[in-house]
Amino acid sequence: MTYCCHIFFDIINISQIYFIFTKEKKGKTMENKDSNKHKQYKSRPRIEDFVSESDFDDEIKNTILDFASYLRANKMPPQWAAINSWKFLYKRERIGYIRLINGSWFFDYIIPTKEKGLELYKVDLTIDEKFEEYFAAENLKEYILDNVKYCTNCISVGHCSSKNLTIFGKDFKNLCWNGNLSFKNPNAAELVRLKKLYDYLKNKIAL
Repeated sequence: MTYCCHIFFDIINISQIYFIFTKEKKGKTMENKDSNKHKQYKSRPRIEDFVSESDFDDEIKNTILDFASYLRANKMPPQWAAINSWKFLYKRERIGYIRLINGSWFFDYIIPTKEKGLELYKVDLTIDEKFEEYFAAENLKEYILDNVKYCTNCISVGHCSSKNLTIFGKDFKNLCWNGNLSFKNPNAAELVRLKKLYDYLKNKIAL
């Protein structure tokens, strides 16, 4: 009987030790996350510095750095916007975002519409026909349609609302206002297409 009691209490002690260990481990993980957030808010790192120190493989690093170099050369320098997110503008107009999430990276693109300066206040937007004409001629129609981005009710931009937009004759409801297109983990070949998209926006704004 005494032997059984010892075993019972040993099991309780072991479980308590395990609980304390896991609790401390989770606490440290949360502290690390909070520390990283605080560090980014304070330093607002350049994307080149952040990517160079990341765990991405060399191919992904080179692709992101290539695109960052392209943006700077075209007067659209990426600027830190939020945790693991960099925006880029041309002449103070938003062009898009680079976001790094859970080991993946995304390019967000803002489709030009006729409601210039009023996009935030309208739900139904009308696409710029020249955008459709140009990218249909560039054989990028399907590439664009395959990468539309829907609203996820994020809290990063609390005042925005989802948008409705017809693209190449297809009706899309509940699209993200902060970037109607999103390209996940594009490789070097896709980067050529993306540069055409951003070149179009830059040239349109420059007119």
